[in-house]
Amino acid sequence: MTPLPKFTARDRVLILAPHPDDEALATGGLIQRALAAHAKVRVLFATDGENNPWPQRVVERKWSIDPDDRARWGARRRREAICSMEFLGVPANSIRFLGLPDQGITGMLLTGDERPLKMLGAALREMQPTLVVFPCSTDLHPDHSSLHVFMNLALDRERLDPARLAALYFVVHAGKHAPPHRVTLSLRPEEKERKREAILCHGSQMALSKRRFTAYAQDAEIFYRPGKIGASSSHHPIRRATIENGALQLRVRLRKSPLKGTQLSVIAESADAGSIRWILPVPSTSRRVHIREADTGALLRLATVRVEGRNATIHVPVASLMPLERLFVKLQRRLVFFDESGWREVPLPDRDAVPVDTRRHLHR
Repeated sequence: MTPLPKFTARDRVLILAPHPDDEALATGGLIQRALAAHAKVRVLFATDGENNPWPQRVVERKWSIDPDDRARWGARRRREAICSMEFLGVPANSIRFLGLPDQGITGMLLTGDERPLKMLGAALREMQPTLVVFPCSTDLHPDHSSLHVFMNLALDRERLDPARLAALYFVVHAGKHAPPHRVTLSLRPEEKERKREAILCHGSQMALSKRRFTAYAQDAEIFYRPGKIGASSSHHPIRRATIENGALQLRVRLRKSPLKGTQLSVIAESADAGSIRWILPVPSTSRRVHIREADTGALLRLATVRVEGRNATIHVPVASLMPLERLFVKLQRRLVFFDESGWREVPLPDRDAVPVDTRRHLHR
């Protein structure tokens, strides 16, 4: 594991937190270390965490949650986030609430909603960060993994100088697959305790999750830096993803008991065709299936699915989209609150898939 390079007063750190509490859980130590070096820190909260019914039911002793209840809960969580950040030393004018829908980020991504991209692009242009910290694609919470895609697309659009920008990913809801290229930040005892107190500021979450949340105040924070995107993964259900002969070729490991409604989602950015959002069903037997536009449901073209036992091969024609600039795929299999896995980026034959490299330019 590589230690996190030291911050300096020249650094500008932009943190994207999916919900209030993620900023303290994932980056409470990093924030302290950056501020101690007189670096500038700004935190973006993508959602207000308003669609969080079980803690709300317990805290408010109210079973039925209506829109007004959710709005009130979201306002409470905003106040807790401000308290947490001020406790860590982040002033209120360095906090932004984007107001995106809790549990709705994936839907925005699949329907091509431009609002998150515009908000993130504006934040990037305004701050011109030297370090961007945001969720990892492997996080099992759908809001987290989809924000990873949104931030990468925003970084591509803004075309910030890669020689002056670094990126780090964090995982809050971990699955079996840990990304490579790990970076650690060892916390001093006083930093660890201050992080714990910042987590406790999120009082709405303590009724059900106090022990789990305070456990994030460990001796070190773990981050991941971008690296070359590989075709194979031994833990992701999409075991292999390549582009061959004008087609997206996926090898998928199916569950023992396939869930009805399983679908493959495809997010593509094409130099000629623009932004592409496709979905297609993953059947339990070999056959051809229609690809649909995720937004309109319009039938497009046919893909081929071959199933052998618990393995499936999916062949999706993409020649008309070439040259591709980005390509993400996800097997949509919701397991209660979380996904079985996050998004996978597909390596492209005509592009170096290392968007930002922390090794080149973080101050040492």
